[in-house]
Amino acid sequence: MKDWLGYQFIVGMPHMVPNKLSEVELLKWLGYYQWESISRLLGRKSHEITNLEKDRLYASFISVELFFPSTRPIDAFEEGSTVVIWNRVASYGRRFVEGLLLFDCEDIPATVTGPLATRVDLARSGRPWAYVTNAFIARGGTNTKLKIFEPEGMDAAHIPVLKSPPVGITEHQQVQTSSRLENELPDGAKPLVIDGAAAEVVYKISPESDLNGAALLYFARYVAMMDYGVRRFLAEKLARPVSSALIERLSTEHRRIFYFVNADPSDSVRIFVQAWRLPSTRAPATAGKSTIGRFLFQLDLYRASDGALMANTLVTKALVVPDGDKGLVSEAGRFVANAGEER
Repeated sequence: MKDWLGYQFIVGMPHMVPNKLSEVELLKWLGYYQWESISRLLGRKSHEITNLEKDRLYASFISVELFFPSTRPIDAFEEGSTVVIWNRVASYGRRFVEGLLLFDCEDIPATVTGPLATRVDLARSGRPWAYVTNAFIARGGTNTKLKIFEPEGMDAAHIPVLKSPPVGITEHQQVQTSSRLENELPDGAKPLVIDGAAAEVVYKISPESDLNGAALLYFARYVAMMDYGVRRFLAEKLARPVSSALIERLSTEHRRIFYFVNADPSDSVRIFVQAWRLPSTRAPATAGKSTIGRFLFQLDLYRASDGALMANTLVTKALVVPDGDKGLVSEAGRFVANAGEER
């Protein structure tokens, strides 16, 4: 497959959350394979990638978009599934990288990847996909001082070159300027809080789980913090709290994230959450399960120490409940029916 590099892993318990593949663990694999592809095309191991001054460089994430079609929801990636991943990277401006990732729990033939060259192509593929952009960065002493550099060896690298900025970078600049990820709600969407106000949740960074080997707050852990914000919002910020068992049944369909700054291990993150019930549902995820409702969450993350915008996301989640669990089915029905009535 020209310009595409292949990888795979088997879903085991360490990669799962209750009932499904963990989105956070999946992003860790996708991020690792993106970095591995960059390393292979640069012709050097990841820990050997440096700038011209020999400072160690890392592939910091600028944006991530992740999508699961109705024919292959995240619930379909069960324990024991072999996840096949194809990755294509291209560079822009010698300091940035765009990554296309197509994945599935069955083989992906070359006839599928061959025509794919853009994010729009990924969206038309009919399979799960991720679109990412990276910048090569070096630490400047702390996690609040990161600088972008060109890696040594770009002249001899075999990475395809983009003439125009990747859409992930141009969108990142637009969102950074407005400090807000624009949200076009469909007709019939209802806010879970009647006035639509954002609820605040505070997350204390945990160095034991949130930092990577470079002592940076890892990009996939931002998603963990966002899901923590969703859980706290649903369990504590509504007049009718949602049970943990029902919250566990929320499955990501589509997520867009833009990253802006990192944070030191001693800091906290202020998470502002807004949520809407969407008007339509999709087909049942798998046999014996039904999609009771779909929800859109918008989360903005701010560094507590100085108020800097760290990241924001829009994520659509389906509420997928086993038909045989009558208690959960009943709670899900009440939750969906009461959406928009919180005061």
